Amino acid sequence: MRDTRYEVIIANDDLGRQIHYRLRYQVFCLETGYENPEAFPNREEKDEWDACSQHFLVRDRESKQWVATMRLILPSERMLPIETRAALDAGAVPPLEQCAEISRLCVVGQFRKRLRTGVSCEPLVPGESWAEPELAALRCSAQVLRALLPVTLRYSRSRGINYWYMFTTKALARIVTRALPMDLRQVGSPAWYRGERLPYLVDVRKVIHALASEQRARAASASIFYDGPELSPVATAQAG
Repeated sequence: MRDTRYEVIIANDDLGRQIHYRLRYQVFCLETGYENPEAFPNREEKDEWDACSQHFLVRDRESKQWVATMRLILPSERMLPIETRAALDAGAVPPLEQCAEISRLCVVGQFRKRLRTGVSCEPLVPGESWAEPELAALRCSAQVLRALLPVTLRYSRSRGINYWYMFTTKALARIVTRALPMDLRQVGSPAWYRGERLPYLVDVRKVIHALASEQRARAASASIFYDGPELSPVATAQAG
């Protein structure tokens, strides 16, 4: 599935990661106050989990502007963040080497504003609070999620990742499940981390099957999900 409006780049070079961190700084520090800007004097919002993460960028094809970020925290010798912040149900936890955690999903403010006022806005959950940056970004930008999904699926398959964790609010979980053919299964008790959040688990193989079925219903080919990821350096993408 190729999204015609958005281009998703796997940020696997220094330039791509720098753009990713600076967009996060713009959203999480300057626009929302979610993080303290004084903690990031170089204007790059990052933490200890970035060293074991794959970073993704979303760019508007027409304007060539970077509009969104997401990272996938990969299995390593350390526990995933969700394991340190929530009590997971022992019987519901897959082998760690098959799991990754989705986080730092955000859309820049200028683009959020354009989505909210333009014809492309898709209010998935009318009346929801926009108290946190993820909700403000995603309530009107299902297209960004749909662009990210196939690229993240391809990358996950290439790394042997069969499950994604998400540690988020009920409201954001509803947005994700309404925007995408993705079932979020709660795998632990609610925990307090900048508000009440819940641990969810997603079976990547089921998402691939659901998305392929959705494509077949539209008479589209699902073969793209069985190809390898395109690890395009951002410098190359910018020159295009």
